Amino acid sequence: MAPFAGMEDIPEMISEFGGDATFGTLTKKVLYDETDAEAIALETGGSIIGKRIVLRGRTGDWPTIKIGDTVTVKAKGPMWNYSGTVESPFDVKVREMKQEQDGAVTAFYCTKS
Repeated sequence: MAPFAGMEDIPEMISEFGGDATFGTLTKKVLYDETDAEAIALETGGSIIGKRIVLRGRTGDWPTIKIGDTVTVKAKGPMWNYSGTVESPFDVKVREMKQEQDGAVTAFYCTKS
């Protein structure tokens, strides 16, 4: 039986299963996920309730992206969106960023623009 994928497998998964995301003139691969409805903090100090979109990409691929930026996401393949609800392409706004796996991967927590 194959072992479960861990954080160390994320960079390889991005290469193999990632969809395209574009910020400005830069297009790189990211993994896409959606959370259940939750409170999402806004830069204005308020919050909204909704599904949070999580894009995971290699930290070095996104050196200039910051909170408040818009990223265009293009879905790819059957593992991209298991529920079949993503209309591609679409824009998301970055609300929060966290580095994972010793900083090799960054999770961009977003909402649809």
